[in-house]
Amino acid sequence: MDKTHKKNMHTFRTDDALRVFIESVMQEQKLSKTEMICNAIKQTYALDMFEKRFSH
Repeated sequence: MDKTHKKNMHTFRTDDALRVFIESVMQEQKLSKTEMICNAIKQTYALDMFEKRFSH
């Protein structure tokens, strides 16, 4: 299995989990969708940087 295919599968699973997480947090905290999307983008960006740093 080549790396890009593996990465895409990983990305799909992460996005799916993130969406479920966002929905549950929205229900708990009653945040607006805009706030949640901003937070999600920050978290995803941080996760991406983390993966780049430690994937070598």
